[in-house]
Amino acid sequence: MWYTLSMNQTNKWSCVLDSFANTMGFTSDSLIRMVGHNGAEIGFHTQELIEAMVKLGYAVTEIQRFPVAIHPDNFTNRNVEFDGGNDLRFAKRLQHQKGILTGINSTGAPHAVSWINNRILDPATGKSSILLLKDSLGYLEGIDQSNPYSPTTFLMITSIT
Repeated sequence: MWYTLSMNQTNKWSCVLDSFANTMGFTSDSLIRMVGHNGAEIGFHTQELIEAMVKLGYAVTEIQRFPVAIHPDNFTNRNVEFDGGNDLRFAKRLQHQKGILTGINSTGAPHAVSWINNRILDPATGKSSILLLKDSLGYLEGIDQSNPYSPTTFLMITSIT
């Protein structure tokens, strides 16, 4: 079941919580009760919301847009590249799924948005739009053309019950 709710971000540190709530059709207050705090002191971590989803019968799978492997002997980093390119792989995982995109907004700040029905819904504005690959830097069209959003991770939510 896909949900699109008209909502705005509860506060400046709640984009992750509000994105999970919107994607799943829950209220932010119900997820705050499950997490056990309102985020005012420490914000929210995606793992807190993943734990809530598991308790509700959902799995959350992390899809990284730019994965990096670390060699166990010398701790050197290696960029993992997929056939067809990482952007194509990432875009394929988004198709017909629902979840949370985390990444960087136009000001360079970390931000989370809902991914529902092949569209984003930004809890900061309550606006929805399609994400389109804009350039080789990986910027994607965000809420409007003046607000690019570059997702780095997709938290894909699926039912496990």
